[in-house]
Amino acid sequence: DAFNEENLQLLSSIAGQAAVAIENAMLLSRIEREAETRAHLQRYLSPALVDQVQRGDLNLDMGGNLKRLTLLFSDIRQFTPFSERYTAQEVVGMLNRYFEVMVDVIFKYGGTLDKFIGDATMAVWGAPVATPKDPLLAVRAGLDMQKELFLLNCLFRSDCASLNKFLN
Repeated sequence: DAFNEENLQLLSSIAGQAAVAIENAMLLSRIEREAETRAHLQRYLSPALVDQVQRGDLNLDMGGNLKRLTLLFSDIRQFTPFSERYTAQEVVGMLNRYFEVMVDVIFKYGGTLDKFIGDATMAVWGAPVATPKDPLLAVRAGLDMQKELFLLNCLFRSDCASLNKFLN
């Protein structure tokens, strides 16, 4: 009842197929973990920084360290009275659009989204990567955010006359 050469070839073929299946499953699991990590990082970091983290060029020190940072706080003036004039769904829709636009501006100028605080946004320059231009980039982001807010307000009010006046 010993195995013969034919049995050995059959078992070797099955083992080879099993090894490939196991390796594929491990690779798929790794890709899923990396995609999940990327999705989490993209909520707060610009795409360029996410790429650096995933390539291993940038290490995020979870313990923290002391650095000089530039912070930008953005808040919607008179948000409470504004929100009382609309349904909850309308307010959430406008806030989501507002945050989407503001985060794009923050990332455009190399900032990192720190958090949303109600209707406010907090962004950071200088972490995780600092440059000498961080304060200037934050100011430029703030100015661009004001321009984008004007355009959003026009869109929300369907007030294109103001938009044409602004653009000309």
